[in-house]
Amino acid sequence: MATFLLILKIIGIVLLSILGLVLLILCMILFLPFHYRIDALFDSEQEKYEGTAKVTYLFHTLNARAEASKENGVSYFVKVLGRTIMSSEDEEDEDDEEWDEEPKPAAGDRKKTKTTPPENDASLDEFLKEEMEKPEIKWEEPGYAGEYKELWEEEDKADLIPTPEEKKQTLGDKIRSLTEAVKRTFNKVITSFKNIGYTIKDVCDKIKRAFNRIDYYRALLSLESSKKAIEVILREVKRLLWAIRARKLKCYLNIGRPDPADTGELIGKLYALSPIIGKYLVLEPDFDREVMNGTFLMKGYLQLYIVLICICKLYFNKKVMRFYRRLKHGTDK
Repeated sequence: MATFLLILKIIGIVLLSILGLVLLILCMILFLPFHYRIDALFDSEQEKYEGTAKVTYLFHTLNARAEASKENGVSYFVKVLGRTIMSSEDEEDEDDEEWDEEPKPAAGDRKKTKTTPPENDASLDEFLKEEMEKPEIKWEEPGYAGEYKELWEEEDKADLIPTPEEKKQTLGDKIRSLTEAVKRTFNKVITSFKNIGYTIKDVCDKIKRAFNRIDYYRALLSLESSKKAIEVILREVKRLLWAIRARKLKCYLNIGRPDPADTGELIGKLYALSPIIGKYLVLEPDFDREVMNGTFLMKGYLQLYIVLICICKLYFNKKVMRFYRRLKHGTDK
């Protein structure tokens, strides 16, 4: 009996340890934030423009990075546990492999391949003798081209001479063929007008359906329940944007216009926004030259549990889900 209780105790400890480990991992996933960082550098004098965006999560278990520059273009990679699962270099390698693959010659083309000389001396002498005895085609000789020119001129003259069937054709046959050609042209014109009519009708139907959808959405948005649902959605979106806001934001600008007066006017307009962006923006005017240089830095994070709370609040709100179903019904029309 004591052995049985000891076994149950060990099983319970193992199950509790597994449950505690699962809860720990779940809490880490929910409460550890996604960190993001965006850097930008631009220099109009050296024509240098670079940008970098980076996202890390769970002690760099997930690491994503994207870079863009004028010289190297766009590149990116996504790593999980240090292993690359997605990268722009992999796509480039696949494209290179597709271009490097040469098409295999067809069965008929294999016979037209260049003959290689044999390795034996006796066979080599026969091969060279056969090659020397082959007649050479001299494309530059006037006689060779003249024969083809005479042939082509005779073919052109033959086209101008009426055939016996054309000579036997009477005036009535010509009138009949002309009437049939006119009928075919008339039928084509009638068909074109019918197609134009069908196109106009289709466009009118689409416009009518668009107006019906506008009336449907206008009636939907005028409901009191829809207004309350929109208020809930906007409140949760605002909360999500506040959670994802930049914790650190710095921007440095070195600005100069061709005319010093224009530079002063531009700097004055930017300083007018100082109550809003004054602590994030550093301005350095240059009245001697036209220039636009600067750097940009933005850092922040987002915790997953906030996104989960917002989604749950929207999903379990009856007015929001009813509003969503009505919107979906309108798009299906």
